[in-house]
Amino acid sequence: MRVAVVGKGGSGKTVVAALLARCLAERGKRVLAVDLDTNPGLALSLGLPVDDRPLPDEAVEQREGTPYGWTLAAGVEPAEAVRRYSVLVTDELRFLGFGNIAAAEHRVGRYLTAVRRVLDEFREPGWVTVADLEAGPATPFEGFTRSATLALLLAEATPASLMAARRIRSILDDDGTPTAVVVTKGRGADDVARVAAALGPPVGVVPWDPKVRAAERRGPLTDLATESPAARAVRDLAHLVEREEHREELIAG
Repeated sequence: MRVAVVGKGGSGKTVVAALLARCLAERGKRVLAVDLDTNPGLALSLGLPVDDRPLPDEAVEQREGTPYGWTLAAGVEPAEAVRRYSVLVTDELRFLGFGNIAAAEHRVGRYLTAVRRVLDEFREPGWVTVADLEAGPATPFEGFTRSATLALLLAEATPASLMAARRIRSILDDDGTPTAVVVTKGRGADDVARVAAALGPPVGVVPWDPKVRAAERRGPLTDLATESPAARAVRDLAHLVEREEHREELIAG
């Protein structure tokens, strides 16, 4: 199962991706959380130290015909890259990113495409991948969601968020990516109705939650109460992901 979390900047992508990854890991899934945002924050939300270091140079090599001219080094398969270069968060949860674009002498393209290849080709049985994508339609347009078995499209009930979400939805539909709409920072039935009118019925609502704001000010979300409104909503999304994971078994049964 490969989940891509997409939406406009500020829609709550990183919060949802971090909480979803932790929730699935707590359910006994082996989870790889991947940060594909050039302004990354997923590691911090997962409770890891802020680290601007990219992948080591040994992990990448130049190759003609690849995006930005770089990819994983020869002989480094995606599963091996996960084993070598991902960071342990918990026994069941690992994190993989490509560093911070603001880091000194960080040539972001060479590392971004290597991590994208891991995301596209990592197929180890029993793993769930949760990817936090860059805000807006650019990365879906460039094909970063094509390997996803499910895209969670986050949308607030604001004109700017809905406009971005409609554009992203169009790209996902063109690529044939299964998509589930999630209302974020919802403040009631009117917000849900606005999002549904623009994008179709949502599968979940992550409500406005001041506890999330307070946790973000401290940095990691690790001490966010499991019974906070946002955490409960993401736990419901985890049920959705698990149903999608076993969809073929359910149909066959």
